[in-house]
Amino acid sequence: MVKIGRILDSLARHRQKAMLTVIGLELMGIACAIWLNAGIDNKARNEEYLRYLSNRDAVVTELNRLEVARQEDIKPMEALSAMVMTMPQQVKCRHVTIGNFHNGDWIVMDVESREKGAVDDYLSTLRKNQYFSGMRIEDMKDSVRVTVPMPEGFLWQ
Repeated sequence: MVKIGRILDSLARHRQKAMLTVIGLELMGIACAIWLNAGIDNKARNEEYLRYLSNRDAVVTELNRLEVARQEDIKPMEALSAMVMTMPQQVKCRHVTIGNFHNGDWIVMDVESREKGAVDDYLSTLRKNQYFSGMRIEDMKDSVRVTVPMPEGFLWQ
């Protein structure tokens, strides 16, 4: 009986040592993985930072543009959808610029059609939209230039 007790004690001690060894190896593996991962992340961060430094001026310019666009909100999607949704097939838009003016204009577009009545109908339909009610029309050589002032409440920065 004494021998069996010693054997069981010996097995228990070996089992504890084996468990501690396995736990130690697992912890070492986790620590190694964390160390390797940190090295990769730092390398990627350093590369990203160096890329930022080389393009800093462009990044700052773009961030400033985004901030101005957020503040001014020139509503380009509203303008395009209003223009395109009411445009008949006979009318073609040769050129359009939205929000690139600081003189109070919002949209400048050149439209043309082989049928003069189609352009007139299109412009009268556009004029019904609150954004286009104050538009100015100018006859060009081959087209009609439409200039739309900014909607009320818009302030250029």
